[in-house]
Amino acid sequence: MELRQIQYFIQLYEDRNFTKASKKLFISQQGLSKSTARLEEELGLALFERNVQGVIPTMEGEQLYPYFRKVLQDYQQLIDTTDYLKGKRTLKVLGPEGLASKSSREDFMKYAKENPDLDLIYREARNDDIPGKLDRGEAEIGCVRGILFSGLQKECILRREPVCVILSARHPMAGRDKIRVREMHGSTLFFMEDYNELENWFCRKLDDGKIQYRILNKRVIEGLYLHYLYDSNYCGIGFASQFQTQKKRQLRFVPLCDDTGKEYVGETALIVSPKQEITQEMKGYLEYHRKLYRKYN
Repeated sequence: MELRQIQYFIQLYEDRNFTKASKKLFISQQGLSKSTARLEEELGLALFERNVQGVIPTMEGEQLYPYFRKVLQDYQQLIDTTDYLKGKRTLKVLGPEGLASKSSREDFMKYAKENPDLDLIYREARNDDIPGKLDRGEAEIGCVRGILFSGLQKECILRREPVCVILSARHPMAGRDKIRVREMHGSTLFFMEDYNELENWFCRKLDDGKIQYRILNKRVIEGLYLHYLYDSNYCGIGFASQFQTQKKRQLRFVPLCDDTGKEYVGETALIVSPKQEITQEMKGYLEYHRKLYRKYN
């Protein structure tokens, strides 16, 4: 059994989808499938059940996951300790899928270039998983996007933007400047896999207003989300910046507001775990982004 197989298993377990997991691991779906099959053969256990939507961990996979996770954490601590003993400075940053726009990539690369003695590592994860990964020590800084940051230590705001209802250009409400929560009465909602916190907030708003709605019993990854909204009467919820690298000509992003017309605003922010001691490397990275925010806002 190789460490790489354990890394692949953990990523597939967390994403429940070969396409998403292989993208994050920078390998082909076929390569990930073969690695998973080899691991199952070596263990003599089936770890996942395959279906058209992805995979579901078996009972054996569920029981082995925490042990595999501990092996990976111990290995990472070994690497971190070795780097410390060698005097090597590292900083690991986690961000949600699709966040790395052209401008943010340029900011990241500029900081890395200005700090050549710092090994700066950026990885992607599910937005809702990032706080837990920080608590487990998988990274020092996380970047999350949403409207709620309860229990999180928010260190630096990167962006503020309206929470939008995402509609097909042919939807009856597509021409509105704003959409009030009560105007969502009777809507069919269609959600992504990765933003449960934002969607739960939205549903609570609807429930508090006794607004009737239904949720389509299907969730897809971000890359397929817009495709399902084209030429449909479904309504999504999110931020326009989530989809800045995708074609949006057939869709409308209409700000959501309360009854007074005040728009709901979400934030993209850098966070750290309350368990994490702030290091000099973290201070430098956070201050760099605070200056950028003050410069552009």
